[in-house]
Amino acid sequence: MDTLLSIAEFLLDKVCASANMFPVGIRQIVTHIQKETATVFPEMKDVVLGVFIFLRFICPALVSPVSYGMIEEGVLSKEHQRALILISKLLQVT
Repeated sequence: MDTLLSIAEFLLDKVCASANMFPVGIRQIVTHIQKETATVFPEMKDVVLGVFIFLRFICPALVSPVSYGMIEEGVLSKEHQRALILISKLLQVT
């Protein structure tokens, strides 16, 4: 379990550090969501953004990296696929 947590933390750090590399359209959507959320729930604006990005982009790409063109078909073993699913679940819980 410690290894899984370490991998998840590493992944989260990489995602946060690459925010400036997100496409302009996604950054505009995120800015709009943040503004709208802040008007109704100011204390939740960061949480909503995190949920949006992780549930719509990061977690699906983790669970199915072949579908998102991140790796080629047949590269992942069943064990690696299972680890990615667990990391995705772990990120959704934290």
